[in-house]
Amino acid sequence: MQKSTLPTGALTRRQIFGAAIGGAVVVLAIALGSLNLVFYTESTEFCTSCHVMDPEQTTHLSSPHANVSCGACHIGPGVSAIVESKIAALRYLWEYPTGNYPRPVPSPIKTLRPAKVVCEQCHWPEQFYSDRLIQLSHFAEDQANTRTNVYLAMKTGGGSARQ
Repeated sequence: MQKSTLPTGALTRRQIFGAAIGGAVVVLAIALGSLNLVFYTESTEFCTSCHVMDPEQTTHLSSPHANVSCGACHIGPGVSAIVESKIAALRYLWEYPTGNYPRPVPSPIKTLRPAKVVCEQCHWPEQFYSDRLIQLSHFAEDQANTRTNVYLAMKTGGGSARQ
């Protein structure tokens, strides 16, 4: 039989391969966890845990945009917008634990992203939407509760500049 030529304490290929696989699994788990954390920090649940958003939150929850997270509009699309917002938010890692922040936390009105960047990811101004006719009924305070209808022609956006 041949003697092993490996020095004492040397790792075998199998041990190195096992360590590499284990390291890759740990790195993948950290990356996926970090990505989930980034997505959570853009959620409405996360934002409203500090920001007092009444009446905006009430309106948001009952609007067609209720399924749109805060980050979709206030941070914007793309990796560069996410990185920029996370760098800008680094100051909060000091301010919140020390309690050095205004109460209630103000809405970031000054840093809202332009509608062209945010809204037009879903809404197309070139798309023509026909006018919508809305009927509002009002009832008088007389004996017969006389009904009066008000009709509004709502221009819902889009179309040419002439329209």
